[in-house]
Amino acid sequence: VPRSLSGHHKVLDAWQHLIMTPCSIQDLVKLGFTMQQEYGEEHIAKSFQSKGAARRNRGKQRGKHKHDFSGADSPLSDEEVWTPSSTATFPYTYVPLPRNVQRSTINVQSVGQARMIWGSTQEATSILAAVNFFRSSGGVVHEIGLCPLETQPLGDVACLQSSPVSWGKTLPLMGASPDAIVTFPDGTIEAIEVKNHAPFGTGGSTSKSMKPGTFAISDVEPYLEIAPWHIPQLQLEMLCLGPQCRAVNFMSCTALKGITILKLPRNDVYISRMVELAQQFHNSFVLTRRMPTEGYERVLYKDYDRFLADTKA
Repeated sequence: VPRSLSGHHKVLDAWQHLIMTPCSIQDLVKLGFTMQQEYGEEHIAKSFQSKGAARRNRGKQRGKHKHDFSGADSPLSDEEVWTPSSTATFPYTYVPLPRNVQRSTINVQSVGQARMIWGSTQEATSILAAVNFFRSSGGVVHEIGLCPLETQPLGDVACLQSSPVSWGKTLPLMGASPDAIVTFPDGTIEAIEVKNHAPFGTGGSTSKSMKPGTFAISDVEPYLEIAPWHIPQLQLEMLCLGPQCRAVNFMSCTALKGITILKLPRNDVYISRMVELAQQFHNSFVLTRRMPTEGYERVLYKDYDRFLADTKA
């Protein structure tokens, strides 16, 4: 497990975040009012529209945010989003910015920072690769945002069938944000999770020769299997997309050595154990505001070792 993801301090960081007082409706209203003030007089003037104009404007806004994932049709066609390729190699192609467009520069001081920036800037290119790849099987790639779990039926989650769910009380508020989804003509949905591997390593061959801000090219091969620490995230994405989502496409993307797309099927038994573990952590430490001690997981959850083994399998 990477050092950035391991250690009991990660548990304590999550616990401290979870016990914070959630934002209230009043806070949201206040925030919305502040944002409206900062938006400028032009936008504030819209609140003084006639009833008919306001109704038409609301209809337009609803139309913008209405999405139907039951079929393969996208709210916008591929031709309206991507540029058709001039060659037969790929249906759609990447069009770089013109050379005369001013680009922003970032003062990068560490390899970790460079890798984070790389992952964000290359995500759109990876999604374009997904658009081209899944098109051959009739798949349409859609943009997606946060998927709150409370919007989905939970009848397939075994650990929740014995008692009713009370969000924030018997079960924590949970959600997932896939990078995209792909819909197929038969109505099925699959999530897409992109991992862009930056081609940068620390400059210098020894610890003494390494200096902040110096880098070396260290391009890696795309992964041939999914690392265990990604499994809970991917299974949670399928859960939050609903029972019709039966797989996640994990894209391991490199700068110069291509992309692998690894399909992970949905595992409802694993999902149930994962939700049960989250539920017990919530009830034992979040609601009680009691700090979790090291080794709590095996004391709290009798099936933890089996859950861990399934994660590594």
